[in-house]
Amino acid sequence: MTLLKKIIYYFYREGLKKDVLRNKIPEHIGIILDGNRRYAKKCGLENIYKGHKKGADKLDEVLSWCLELNVKIVTVWAFSTDNFKRSTMEVNNLLKIIKCRLECY
Repeated sequence: MTLLKKIIYYFYREGLKKDVLRNKIPEHIGIILDGNRRYAKKCGLENIYKGHKKGADKLDEVLSWCLELNVKIVTVWAFSTDNFKRSTMEVNNLLKIIKCRLECY
């Protein structure tokens, strides 16, 4: 990320934080991970794995925000039975990302 993007993102994030803090923080947030393959294709990423990895990285960031805001419960829908219909390589890569992230927490 370029320096300019980092600066813009910082102010964007701080503005969002102020908006969020004006309201009651929810005790439970549900997150459905969707669109990582579309993101990878849209960005011209050679490997769909990179799209899933970016999604996992963003989830880490969102979870850190939840901790920062003292959200008590976060439910993440990361893999459905329909995902098993994908190629063996994609399924294995998804499960590898999920396993790695779970081991980190």
